[in-house]
Amino acid sequence: MLIIDLHNNDDHRSFNLMCQADVYKLLKKNKKKWLSTKAIAKKLNLSTGSICVNLRKLYNQGLIFKKEKKEIRISYIWRIK
Repeated sequence: MLIIDLHNNDDHRSFNLMCQADVYKLLKKNKKKWLSTKAIAKKLNLSTGSICVNLRKLYNQGLIFKKEKKEIRISYIWRIK
């Protein structure tokens, strides 16, 4: 079992980098597919909030595409570049 001390910034930062790498690997593995935030969270067994943060970081770095999904509320689907 992994225990992370959220008061220690180094542990929190390495956990975020690990999540970001996991999100990137999942998108890379599914190159041709657009995946929703919820689908990514489910596959990685992480919260949608955590996934949103990491998707935004990857998008801001220019590593992934983002496309608006037209539904009742605005949501996005994601794919590797």
